[in-house]
Amino acid sequence: KGMVELRSGRKYVIRQKGVVLSLTITSVPASFMVPLKSQEAEEGKSVTLVCELSKAGVPVQWLKDGVALTKEGKYEMNLEGKKALMTILNIQAAFKGYKTRKEMRPFFKEVFKTQNADLHGTLTLKCTVEGKPSSVRWLKNGQHITNDQRCRITTTENGECTLVIKNLIDSDSGVYTCEATNKFGSISYNVRAVGLCCKNRSNYKTDLQSVWISKTSYQLDQRFEYFR
Repeated sequence: KGMVELRSGRKYVIRQKGVVLSLTITSVPASFMVPLKSQEAEEGKSVTLVCELSKAGVPVQWLKDGVALTKEGKYEMNLEGKKALMTILNIQAAFKGYKTRKEMRPFFKEVFKTQNADLHGTLTLKCTVEGKPSSVRWLKNGQHITNDQRCRITTTENGECTLVIKNLIDSDSGVYTCEATNKFGSISYNVRAVGLCCKNRSNYKTDLQSVWISKTSYQLDQRFEYFR
């Protein structure tokens, strides 16, 4: 008598002329028509994960390392018909549970910073390279620098590259280069240390990094170079 909308997951009883019929409608579980795919993401950018379900209106929960995620901070979650989307904002290389785009041309995450050094003292140049470089080397005036009694070069697993020069002398002025290379290309960061006679530090440009050795200023002219 009348029309009844049948819904999945419910049990219906039909009575007619002393006959009782039972009808149970079983919901067909949703399935993934297009599953998640691995993606590459450049650090600092956003990445959107998309999966397509067999039907719309299905509750979707996103998890990271087995923990449910919420629409807060780095995550944006949406449903568009049968598609479930999650956007991760400002992805970082240290983002556990995700692989960031490491197989790419190297780039500098951090470069040399302004510092002071005295004659016969120690100068430390440090930068951080991302992009999984296969080799990192330091040069002075285009010549490869190697470890010796005054120069010490170290490279850590997290991409931190350091050049330490001890017992500074006037001839340590010149162009210093940190060069990172892998199969996708290379990048170099140059610093020019030029001995100047002027003693008035206020005359130097504030937008250039400087290394001070005794009363002589070594002004650093920084420059990036990219190669494919």
